[in-house]
Amino acid sequence: MYYVFLYLLFLPYQASVPPKVDGLGNDLIGVTTPKSLGRHIFREEDQVYAKGTLTLACPHIRVFKAPAVDIEGIRVSNLSLAFYDNKLFVISCDYSPALMNAFVSKHGKGDLLSKISLSQCATRQDKPLMIGGENWKSGDIQAVAVQMEGYTADCRQEEGTWLMIASQRIRALSSECDLGTRQDLSDRLVDGQRP
Repeated sequence: MYYVFLYLLFLPYQASVPPKVDGLGNDLIGVTTPKSLGRHIFREEDQVYAKGTLTLACPHIRVFKAPAVDIEGIRVSNLSLAFYDNKLFVISCDYSPALMNAFVSKHGKGDLLSKISLSQCATRQDKPLMIGGENWKSGDIQAVAVQMEGYTADCRQEEGTWLMIASQRIRALSSECDLGTRQDLSDRLVDGQRP
């Protein structure tokens, strides 16, 4: 009887706690390996190098990409999976309205991140790159939904949204490695929130 009472006491608390963020569909941070990927869907990218170099390789990192994948009945575009010593540590994909609805239904609303403004295009100072979004943390794993609009460093007008889920510990270990513009912008958005 005592255990039933304790269960009933904590039931409302358990119902209000969203499930932890640990990946996307069957792709789980720290669990998924390259061997488990569908070879007919994913393509391994070229070697990742340290930022700003063409010769300093990041041998621990492998990146696989798929143009589109169905995950739990939702079409996910531009899916990128990064592995550190063959364990998944970064997931990145377009953040479509359908994926947003499913993600928020499962994990609740994230904490809003303050927008940051980056003046990257010298000829379009009137249109800086505006970046904002939401943030979810679950232990070592952080998910960031990023919204971007404005002019990039090469003076192209860009607009987009993406979702990035990553192990912060492994991301820190690999911070010198170039995982692409999305990772850099996500990092800048999150870093801009720190005092």
